[in-house]
Amino acid sequence: MFLLTQKSYSVTVTFPEGITYEEMKTRLHEAGLTFSDEEMDECMDSPNLFTDYTFVSQIELTEGRDHVLSGYLFPDTYEFDVNASARTIISTMLNNTEKKLLDEYYERAAALGMTMDQIMTLASIIQAESSNMTDMMYISSVFRNRMNSADESMHYLGSDATINFIRRMNGLDPDIILSADDLALDSPYNTYMYQGLPPGPICMPGTDAIQAALYPEPNSNYLYFCADGNGGTLFAVTLSEHENNVAIFQANWEANQAALAEGTQETAETSEEG
Repeated sequence: MFLLTQKSYSVTVTFPEGITYEEMKTRLHEAGLTFSDEEMDECMDSPNLFTDYTFVSQIELTEGRDHVLSGYLFPDTYEFDVNASARTIISTMLNNTEKKLLDEYYERAAALGMTMDQIMTLASIIQAESSNMTDMMYISSVFRNRMNSADESMHYLGSDATINFIRRMNGLDPDIILSADDLALDSPYNTYMYQGLPPGPICMPGTDAIQAALYPEPNSNYLYFCADGNGGTLFAVTLSEHENNVAIFQANWEANQAALAEGTQETAETSEEG
């Protein structure tokens, strides 16, 4: 009765592509929404509440999966009443997802021999790896080429984004340079340790990432990729080419870190002189 008698007050909240579920909750609370985290977590793990949505009924409840509906709260700008319930918030986002997932996407997924849930999982990894549409298509082709390789040792996706997802789950910040200990984290989301796709999406992918998962670059035989240290992506066919690309990334990253440190030092010295 208290909530029902409160004056309606709406706020606008924007979620960027690649945002995680936990980050979404934080943004909603910062905007002034009063929902219960526990209730929202429970809704996220209760797909039976949202079976009217085609994609929800097709979600695979794989072992070790994080919140079941993670990946399906479409990143966009929304208007919410500050007193909106967790179920209302989730339904609002799922309504948007339903509109974004066109019928042709389901047909294309089937043609690829994949479910929509697998497409969304792949799209979330692509989204976390890059925000450039062209790079996304090539990254998608790398993952497809690895999963379809006759060499079973190539079926490990080896995505750093999945390792950083595990780090977040363990209360750690993501890191651009991962250690051997990071790569050895025992989790079904560790794509260096377990073959194929992880149990579910690692973030909320946008339209570009979903389309990249559905339509990878067709004329690509790349099997490896890494960041170039300057915001781009380097691709390789062979392991030796990939190792050279990693060396380029490390050199660029170290140069950028040195420049950043020098700029910070100069700023500090200028402030002291002032």
